Amino acid sequence: MRPHVGLLFSMVMAIIMISLLCGCFFRDLKNDLAEYDASYALVGKILNLNEEQQGKVIVILYSEEADGRRSPISCVFPEDSGHFSFLVKPGVYHLKAFEDSNENFDHDPGEYAGEFSDPIRITPVEANTAGKVKRARQNLDIQLSPKQTFIDDLDKLSDLAIEQMPVFKLGVIKKLNDGLFDEANGSIGYWKPLAFIKQFGVGIYFTEPFDPKRIPVLFVHGATGTPAGWQDIVDQLDKKRYQPWFYYYPSGIRLDVAAEILHGLIQTLHDQYRFDRLYITAHSMGGLVSRAAILPTPTHLAPSYVKLFVSMSTPWGGVRMAGKGAEKAPTAIPCWHDLAPGSEFIRTIYSRSLSPDIPFYLLFSYKGNCSLFMENNDETIELKSLLDYRAQDDAAGIYGFNEGHASILTSHETIVRYLEVLKSVQ
Repeated sequence: MRPHVGLLFSMVMAIIMISLLCGCFFRDLKNDLAEYDASYALVGKILNLNEEQQGKVIVILYSEEADGRRSPISCVFPEDSGHFSFLVKPGVYHLKAFEDSNENFDHDPGEYAGEFSDPIRITPVEANTAGKVKRARQNLDIQLSPKQTFIDDLDKLSDLAIEQMPVFKLGVIKKLNDGLFDEANGSIGYWKPLAFIKQFGVGIYFTEPFDPKRIPVLFVHGATGTPAGWQDIVDQLDKKRYQPWFYYYPSGIRLDVAAEILHGLIQTLHDQYRFDRLYITAHSMGGLVSRAAILPTPTHLAPSYVKLFVSMSTPWGGVRMAGKGAEKAPTAIPCWHDLAPGSEFIRTIYSRSLSPDIPFYLLFSYKGNCSLFMENNDETIELKSLLDYRAQDDAAGIYGFNEGHASILTSHETIVRYLEVLKSVQ
C-alpha cells in the first residue's frame, strides 16, 4: 500500500467550494467535532496485574447521578500491560476493577478486586476548551486486593463488556498490512476524529514483541496518514538493530493535543520497558506533533531517552491554505487552526529549543508543480515552510530530495540517506 498523504491545499479549496454547494458534509463534521469537544479520556493502570490472577481483569466505569447513586455505564478489559481507558462526557465518575477467573462477569469470593478511591469530576469547561487543556485525566490507577468485595449490582456487565474498547493502545502488535491501517481509516481520522477514536482508539503499535536489545524507532504519520505509509522505509531497516513503532492518531485533532498524547504514551512505554534510547521519525504534519511532544514544558522535561529526531517534508512554517480553510470553511478541521502560519501552536514550538542531546535532521522534498495559489512547493507544501529558518537553526543536517510530498517516503535516495542518519547516531 502506498502512503495516502493529505494534499492540504487541494482539500481546503475543495471544502470551500463544497461549502457553497452543500451543507450536509459540514453538518456531519460539525456534529462530530461538537461531540469530540465534549469528550474526555480517563486513563489508568492495574498496578499489580500478575500471574496470580487466574482470569481476565474487568474495569468498570460508573456514572454518579445527582442523587448520589452510581450506575455502571461501561467496562473494558485492560491491555496485557494493565493499561485501560474510557471516553466520557462531563460528569462525575468512579472506577472499580475485579478479576473474573471463571469469566461469569461477576465478582465471586476469592477474586481480586479494587477501586480508584476518589470521585473523578469532569467539568464542561474542562472538556470543551479545545486544545487549551489536557484532554485526558491520567494516573487513575487501581490496586487489586484479595480482600476487596463488591456490593454493586453487576447484572449489566455482560452487555457492557462488549460495548467499548480501550481508547489508548500501548504496544499492541499489528502488521503494517493490517486492515486497521487502511488508507480510508486515515481519512476518517482527519475528517471525523471522534469517529476514529471510537472505532480505532489512539496508540503506539508494535510489529513484534518488545526487544530490549534493539533500539525502538517511532514513526509518526501526517495528515490523513496511517502507519502503512512507512512500509518502504521499514522494509529497509536493520531489524537486528532497530524495532519499528508507530504512533496512530486521528490527524484532524488539535496538534497540541496529539503531541500531549504522544508524550504521555512514550513516557508510559518507557516506564514499562526502561529503554535507554528512542529515535523518532516523522512525516509532514507529524513533524510538528513530534517536536511539540519532545520539547520541555512547564509541566515536564524533555524525554532524556530520545536520542534522534528526523523530519520529512514537515511544514515548519505552517500551511497558508489551512489558515484560509480555518477562516472560510463553515466548520474547520481542528488542526487547521494550528497549521495556520503564525498560530499560537507554531509560535509555541519555537519558543523553546530542542535539547542539544537530540540531534535533529531535516529532510525535505522540492519536486513541486506550478500553482496560482502556492509559491515554490513540493506539490503540497511551500518550500519556504519546509525550510523555515527556525527549524533550520536546530538542525544538525539538512537534506533535500527531488521528490514530491508523498514520494519522499518511498524514494530510494531518501531511504539510503535516512539509514545513514540512523547509523551516524552514537
